[in-house]
Amino acid sequence: MRGDRYEDCFIEDNDPMDWYGHGTLVAGVASATTDNGVGVSGVGWGARIMVLRAGWGWGPYGFVRMDFCARAIFYAVNMGACVVNCSWSSSNSGGISAAVSYAVSKGVVVVVAVGNTGDEYSHYLASRGDTFCVAGSDMNGRRAIFSSYGSNVDVSAPAFSIMSTYRRYLGEHIYVSRSGTSMSAPQVSGLCALIKAQNPSLGGKAIMWVVHNSTKPMIGDEEWEKGLMGSGIISVENALCNEMLSSECANREIPTEVGVVKILSVSPSPSDDYIDVMFSSPCGVLSADIFDISGRKVLKRVFNVSGGEGEFSILLDNFNSGVYVLRLSDGIASDTMRFICIK
Repeated sequence: MRGDRYEDCFIEDNDPMDWYGHGTLVAGVASATTDNGVGVSGVGWGARIMVLRAGWGWGPYGFVRMDFCARAIFYAVNMGACVVNCSWSSSNSGGISAAVSYAVSKGVVVVVAVGNTGDEYSHYLASRGDTFCVAGSDMNGRRAIFSSYGSNVDVSAPAFSIMSTYRRYLGEHIYVSRSGTSMSAPQVSGLCALIKAQNPSLGGKAIMWVVHNSTKPMIGDEEWEKGLMGSGIISVENALCNEMLSSECANREIPTEVGVVKILSVSPSPSDDYIDVMFSSPCGVLSADIFDISGRKVLKRVFNVSGGEGEFSILLDNFNSGVYVLRLSDGIASDTMRFICIK
């Protein structure tokens, strides 16, 4: 959260009061009190928020210092936090690199808003590769025009006109609507908290795997089809029903290396009864999802792969004629490719 120019911004104390509003907004999206008939519902309803202020406000602008953020992350991890939400831009300074590496090593999910530049620019935390990078979608299920994008993005979440809790300058508590990837990231943080609550044995990489492999496609979005918006838009329902949450799957091998999943070819296309998929991927679990042009998932397959280039076939017995999108993901990286089925 952030302080104010007249508040003690640079002196540590036990008062994390938000004088700027942005932190309260983000916290409400992640875990506002739910099912009480008041205000809004947080995604991670019931999750506890550890309030740590590492920045301040100056007029309409908010500021954070990387050394303050680094100390806050170390504190959060040592106090038992399972998820750290970073809805702020960053640079590789002030010890932030060591703090995030420490969090990841302890199984903490570090969720990062990719930014609002509307292009492929990424700040430091969004480009590390071991954080959970979140882009923003609009009300039509496509990239929000202001959202940054890129191959570093893991998933997307709604970013347009998000209603949440807010604290006005010098005190009044209200509800407001705001847009930006700062609103997208805490939705992912809330979902990660729900998954952790449902299966406490899952570590950070496994939680990210579940979220990554339970998203909804962004059919028709140019950046998504180029692999620049992550695996798709998060789905709480899909994630909490994901087979990875079953006890027999809790210890399934999760990819630990940052690699590139690439669909090399889908043939024949057009096809009538099957497709052969050539791919390259690091070792681990590979999820293949097929969506129709409306975005409805029509098939899911899971494969264990040894790494490098490989091939598998999928039968299209119950498919209708039309255009489909294949998404291949290992929970860290993903790729998509269209193909045509003609019956």
